[in-house]
Amino acid sequence: MRYLNENGFETVIICSDGPEVNEVRNSEGCRVITVPFSRYISFKTDIILIYRIYKILQQVRPDIVHTHTSKAGLLGMIAATAARVPVKIHSVPGLRLIETTGVTFAVLYFFERLIYQLSTYVYPNSRSLKEYITKKRMCPFAKIRMVGNGSSNGVDIKRFNPQLKQSARIELLRSKIGIDNGAIIIAYLGRIVKEKGIHELVESFQSLCQKNYNVYLLLIGKYEDAYDSISMQVKHLIDYHQNIHVTGWVNNVENYLAACDILVHPSYREGFSNAILQGGAMGLPIIACDIPGCNDVIRDNETGLLVTPKDPIRLTHKIEKLINNPALSRKLGQAARNHAVGNYGNLELWKEIKQEYNTLLNGV
Repeated sequence: MRYLNENGFETVIICSDGPEVNEVRNSEGCRVITVPFSRYISFKTDIILIYRIYKILQQVRPDIVHTHTSKAGLLGMIAATAARVPVKIHSVPGLRLIETTGVTFAVLYFFERLIYQLSTYVYPNSRSLKEYITKKRMCPFAKIRMVGNGSSNGVDIKRFNPQLKQSARIELLRSKIGIDNGAIIIAYLGRIVKEKGIHELVESFQSLCQKNYNVYLLLIGKYEDAYDSISMQVKHLIDYHQNIHVTGWVNNVENYLAACDILVHPSYREGFSNAILQGGAMGLPIIACDIPGCNDVIRDNETGLLVTPKDPIRLTHKIEKLINNPALSRKLGQAARNHAVGNYGNLELWKEIKQEYNTLLNGV
């Protein structure tokens, strides 16, 4: 947002309130308007929220409305259509319906198609997601566009830099967490919810501990009381296992990644994983599920390792492969860094987004 503000655009963010809002307002240098947005569906509350967004759009009178995520896309596109915004674009960061069947799939499919019908253009943030949307006939092909090689925001290759691993701060961070320097730290970065594969990751980690590996699991993120929260049993294991640590929300993600040895991302579904980009930029060897949004970045045995979703046994084997083969870990980590730098630098992506916005405005 700051880049757009400094290059001819005035940006306004509409989002839910939370501890991150002030940080976003200060770091991005733009106006932030908060609304009582929730992931949960509530007909009465959502109708009121559509009206509030509509009134905000009438006051701001934007040339472009750009929505992200399905719920925000549905409410935002209805409000933007009512407010007669000239250009309405929707980014698809992932599709929950990929993991559903039956009535749930049909309902999610209907609302997703409605978002795309109301949008001027639709922007899946990975090639595999674009292929899925096209294959399922969710949107006319002429309305589907992509910016660059994908991703929502690229990655700051200066901030996420392997040189941080050489810093004395890393030893201090390990000491603060209570992890000795000889231990292997397996990192997970993201929301701590079931659909991110947390159940399988914890099961796999327990197996490694039973095999007497000197390992720790660092969950860089926070619990979410969402529709897909982890089971109480798994949460209890996480909270009371002496070798598992939860950081909560942190601003200096790169420092925590620098202290780690392996990044595991066992998510069931993704649009395009920022966690994989950040871990790759840090030069970490990565294990991710072979799903759209992950296999766009990870080429198996080249820039990381891919594993079947929801398979803790195979996940354990992949982790063991990296632990027992330091040379392979270094090779995959360097390849992941090179791939991130060469294809997903955030500055290049921002330039392409700016150019895309100008192209859309010129067509109005």
